[in-house]
Amino acid sequence: MSTKNSPFYWMATWCVFLAASGCSGRKPAPAPKDVPSDASSLAPSPGDGGVRDVVSPLSPEEEWFRSASVADLQAKLSDGHFDYDRDELRSDARTVIQQNFDWLTEPYNTVLIEVEGHCDERGTEGYNLALGDRRATSVAGYLASLGFPRNRMTTISYGKERPQCTESAESCWWRNRRAHFRVVSKGEPGTTDR
Repeated sequence: MSTKNSPFYWMATWCVFLAASGCSGRKPAPAPKDVPSDASSLAPSPGDGGVRDVVSPLSPEEEWFRSASVADLQAKLSDGHFDYDRDELRSDARTVIQQNFDWLTEPYNTVLIEVEGHCDERGTEGYNLALGDRRATSVAGYLASLGFPRNRMTTISYGKERPQCTESAESCWWRNRRAHFRVVSKGEPGTTDR
């Protein structure tokens, strides 16, 4: 039997034909274009009339935020203070909270915070824990009313357990009656509600 009459010959020929015809309709993938190494070459040329994709550089604030430590971020926030045995926000505390809110809601800012409620040494431990909780909740509620996302903050009360000052005098006590903003983490870009 001749090779051309063999069923194996015709099957092999048919496979070669199919393989060759299947590849002929495909175009090779285009070679990657060179990507410029600097963003300035992507900007439109004067008089060019066209629009090109522009890679915008990070703002100085965003650059700082990305490289900042949690301690650096913490330094941007201030405490709000309360009157003795009160949980209502004073006008000076509202001003401080508004300033904290302004920084916390910058477009680049993804910080997660904990609002700590603190009290001075007077009163029982249980009473001061409850008062600290009301203070933290009051501040968190005000922040939320300004538009700060609740999923980026938590509250906790320390009562009189973590004083800033330990003297038994009003000059010290007022510093302990506070809501402290603690940076928990930097958060992740693109994961926070605005």
